[in-house]
Amino acid sequence: ENQTVGQYIRSRIPSLFQLPNTSLKTLNPIPAFRAMSRSDWNFFMMGYMAWTIDAFDFFCVSSAASAIATSLKVSITDITWGITLVLMFRSLGAVIFGFISDTYGRKPAYLMCAGLFVVIEIGTGFVKTYAQFLGVRAGEFIRFFCSMLIADLMLGDYIWMIFFPTLKP
Repeated sequence: ENQTVGQYIRSRIPSLFQLPNTSLKTLNPIPAFRAMSRSDWNFFMMGYMAWTIDAFDFFCVSSAASAIATSLKVSITDITWGITLVLMFRSLGAVIFGFISDTYGRKPAYLMCAGLFVVIEIGTGFVKTYAQFLGVRAGEFIRFFCSMLIADLMLGDYIWMIFFPTLKP
């Protein structure tokens, strides 16, 4: 059947609000939270805090875009390009720190990410040119995605040990 774009969109929007036949009991996270061990909570909080820091960073740059643009003597569009650049560097961070974590272990890679975070955040305050701004923003997301990657890998290793104790990953 040939549909116009408008007809397709009108047919898709109502489907977004149709919940599958599932019990609300299965959507309740409280039993899962109660079953979590101290180590589970550590992994959960590590990932949660990484996402929180990323959201805070994104919000700060987005809300201060006009002030940053004025300070660097560029347009707001250029600053938002810096935000886009940050999103494009996620995969690079995953490749670099995935290799490091597989080669040297999860903990050294995560500590490198934490150190890189400190250097980048301090360096952000000393940015004087637009090129420096773009470099710091690219480094920030390489660093951010590495912390998410390491958190996910550590959790995956932990879950593997719990559910498949006789097998080695």
